[in-house]
Amino acid sequence: MKFNEERYRTIVDNVGEGIGFVNAKEQFEFANSDTEKIFGVLPGGLVGTSLDMFVSPEQYIQIQKETEIRGRGKKVFMKLISFDQMVKKRTITITAVAKIDKERGFMGTYGVFRDITERKHLEEEQRLIKSRLDLALQSSMMGIWQYNIIETNAFSTTRYAL
Repeated sequence: MKFNEERYRTIVDNVGEGIGFVNAKEQFEFANSDTEKIFGVLPGGLVGTSLDMFVSPEQYIQIQKETEIRGRGKKVFMKLISFDQMVKKRTITITAVAKIDKERGFMGTYGVFRDITERKHLEEEQRLIKSRLDLALQSSMMGIWQYNIIETNAFSTTRYAL
């Protein structure tokens, strides 16, 4: 069965990930609805805008360096801190591959965007909880013992903290 444009569009619009294309000047030429949500713009609000509108100047320089790497045909994975038009900070991962034309060279980048902001918040919360538990255990002069009857001998234990 041959896929037509309508089928590809259905997949791209419903995959649950941001998918987009930026040209060699880092301007969006295509963005699905999930990409627009990730960047916090209204439908149709990304096409024609540049990535530099959503990141710090330092990160934009890093994006340009990564673009040079992609221009040599290498796939790139990077993490960005982005700010949407409502000035909400988001952590985004991008898997990016170059579109290279045999005659014209580097044309731009296809990207898959994932908003990992919630995951980063949970990781930080977990790190803080662990830090507080470690501090409480150290100040109380207590420890935690763990016993795993399946993976250990009947009398062995593993000691955590302190």
